[in-house]
Amino acid sequence: MSSNSAKAESIYKGLISALERKDKAIRRYAHITSHELRAPVASMLGLIQLWHEHQEDTAFSQSIMNKMQECAQQLDMITSRLNAELDPTMNIVNPEIKTGQY
Repeated sequence: MSSNSAKAESIYKGLISALERKDKAIRRYAHITSHELRAPVASMLGLIQLWHEHQEDTAFSQSIMNKMQECAQQLDMITSRLNAELDPTMNIVNPEIKTGQY
């Protein structure tokens, strides 16, 4: 096998590997957005409804706000994970191939 042929095969394998990693990242992203992200949003919507119905009960309203804060913290963690999934520096194609070469 010639040097050029071996290099081309190495680049090809690197690109295939990168596509497979990106496919897995897209699948993880889709799972996070469709399942994990939905849970705290649904909780917040329910808590808002409860808050509207029970605003006059200060203690109950405070507990609702505490739960809202927990939901917001969950959303923050989930969005951080989503950002990490989409971070292009985390998806190195092949150490021999410079980013943006293709």
